[in-house]
Amino acid sequence: MNDAQRIEAVLAGDRAAAEALIEDVERRVLAIARGQFRLSPEESEDVLLSLCEKLWRDDAAALRQWQGRGPFAAYVSVIASRACLMYLREKKRRTPEVAGLELDQIAGEQAATSDVERNEERELLARGLERLSERDRHLIRLRFLEERDYEDLTRELGISYGAARKGVHSAVTRLRRALADLEPSWFKAVTGRRGEHQ
Repeated sequence: MNDAQRIEAVLAGDRAAAEALIEDVERRVLAIARGQFRLSPEESEDVLLSLCEKLWRDDAAALRQWQGRGPFAAYVSVIASRACLMYLREKKRRTPEVAGLELDQIAGEQAATSDVERNEERELLARGLERLSERDRHLIRLRFLEERDYEDLTRELGISYGAARKGVHSAVTRLRRALADLEPSWFKAVTGRRGEHQ
């Protein structure tokens, strides 16, 4: 099957073709992000996530844009390089979104009860989120702020159900670690644990 046939099959809803395409895109994007741009594995995954979103957004408009002009691998390489450059630019300016997200959603317990405590927790949460990658913040935002289920995440991000679950779990674990580092006494009081990494 040539590139044009593969893309046509993906656009027609062939799940096997879509999974194979995602694997190929993932391999190429990670190689470029790590090799050419020297991004960390986590940063490379951030780039992959944003590129997959771009490919599948607006009824796969970026896939349709290719239209068979040259090898699809070259097309992916170009947009991967652009995504890496955009990631590096955005990395300098990123700020966490915390409005509407409460620490008890992350800790898995009831946390503060008063408005003062809630404000302190939001500040702590903002500091914890600042320590996370853009990818982790995006997953937490989708899952907890937008209350999206894993099926929604798979469709929007172009990843498998298992990858969506693992990504959210890993993001929450990293946030818990960041919170435990920032405020060990708060984390222990809320969860009864000393922290995920201790």
